[in-house]
Amino acid sequence: MNTEHDKQEKTDRYVLNELSGNELTDFEKNIQEDNSLQEDVILTKHISNAFQKKGERAVIEEIDALSSEEEMKAILASAEKKYQSGAQTKRVIMRITATAAVILALIYVGISPRYSTQNLFEAYYSAEMYEPIPHRGEVLPIVQQQEQELYDAVCLINSKQINEAIEKLEKMSSSPEFIFREDAEWNLALAYLNNNQRNKAQNILLKIAEKNENYAGEAKELLEKLNMKKWF
Repeated sequence: MNTEHDKQEKTDRYVLNELSGNELTDFEKNIQEDNSLQEDVILTKHISNAFQKKGERAVIEEIDALSSEEEMKAILASAEKKYQSGAQTKRVIMRITATAAVILALIYVGISPRYSTQNLFEAYYSAEMYEPIPHRGEVLPIVQQQEQELYDAVCLINSKQINEAIEKLEKMSSSPEFIFREDAEWNLALAYLNNNQRNKAQNILLKIAEKNENYAGEAKELLEKLNMKKWF
């Protein structure tokens, strides 16, 4: 082998089963005659196997949690940084990472959500039920106040001020004293969807479904749609 670069390239290709014919025969002969090359091949195989095993396990654990291309890229970047450990092993790790990127990209396309968060928001959101309703007889001031607070939050959603609406609805949902807490939780889940915060929406919907209150049926239905995947 003419250069150190050529030696490392052949080692990488050998570990990745890319050598064939005379090139493979010559390289295996060199392995038998060169102790240093033997050590390089063994080390490269260990690194490759370790990456593949750990990478496979990590993908299995993390793939279900993917909800965006950005998350996919973050996982790959983290893997590349974690397993890149020196100039001698850099090339083979980069190649394996590149292969993993292609595989993961294909898997991601295959399990991407069937429904967008915006589609689901538009399908389930309805502001009409929160129009102020005239009350007969006396109504406690606290009831009127909290009803108005909920209505104001819904108005914020309608006017596309989603972050402001979320802030108000989070406070209402976390207060045991809030009379319209169920309505606040449901609207909060929908506001999260409108804001493309899929995981937060799922967490709220799970709470609603588990409590089996007014919106339990809609919450279970919406959760099912959130978990549907779009296959090729």
